[in-house]
Amino acid sequence: MPAHTWAAIENQYHVWLLTTGYSSDSARLRLANMRLFAAWATAHRVSIKDASHSDVASYLAEQLSRVRQATAHSRLFTLRCFYRFCCAQGWRKDDPTGAIRIKRPRHQPKRPLSLEELHRLLAACLTKRDRAIVLVLAATGVRASELLRMEARDVGWQDGTVLIHGKGAKERQVSMGANALAALQCYVNGHAGRLWLGRGGKPLGQLGLRALMLRLGVHANVAPIGSHRFRVTFANDYLATGGDIGALQLLMGHADPEMTVHYAAWTAAERAFEHQRRYCLADRL
Repeated sequence: MPAHTWAAIENQYHVWLLTTGYSSDSARLRLANMRLFAAWATAHRVSIKDASHSDVASYLAEQLSRVRQATAHSRLFTLRCFYRFCCAQGWRKDDPTGAIRIKRPRHQPKRPLSLEELHRLLAACLTKRDRAIVLVLAATGVRASELLRMEARDVGWQDGTVLIHGKGAKERQVSMGANALAALQCYVNGHAGRLWLGRGGKPLGQLGLRALMLRLGVHANVAPIGSHRFRVTFANDYLATGGDIGALQLLMGHADPEMTVHYAAWTAAERAFEHQRRYCLADRL
């Protein structure tokens, strides 16, 4: 059996992540987090494969003193994933992270984009591709990684649906609506393969999408903005126009209904505030 240093098993772990259903972006994040743990383990003369509960707890305690709670939570999740891999390989029978908990912080609900802001973003689009991206994001609420993986063959050109390749190799069907479909047809114009192309005809990547969102946000005066803001907007608009939370969970590809509720929290808060203003107890005294 080869020495179980990080350098010896990184590639094997990467392949395991991809074949287990993690997206390439998620796999990159897990690998980056593991490199941090591997460096810590080397400095403390700890074997990453044989690390004990106290070793892992010490590492995470150190992380909590240096980074945000959400970041430490992500690094705990990374270690859990790595030790599932170790168990699957037969290298160990237990998970040293099992009894460790880091509460994921809950932030104030994010404000969705208004219709006026969406109109300004569309007006800021310089190309058919940019306009199609904005409309597809608004119509579907897909994740950035899901948008970038879309291919021409995933689109139902007759019924306006698109097959989404989501997290964990899960697929779902969503509707684009007439405007997004028309913009997409105008942009695609018969080309096959990946839908969204960048410079030199290469598939658009995360950095290219972020740069596009930044540029549109600046020109539309709604900066800062990212593709995730469209996902929040979609969720809140869906509920505000009469959709139910269970159907929204399916459309957004959430395994946990609590995540769907978190995305749509702005609408829930607005309804609560409006009810409080309208039926204020003190005003009825």
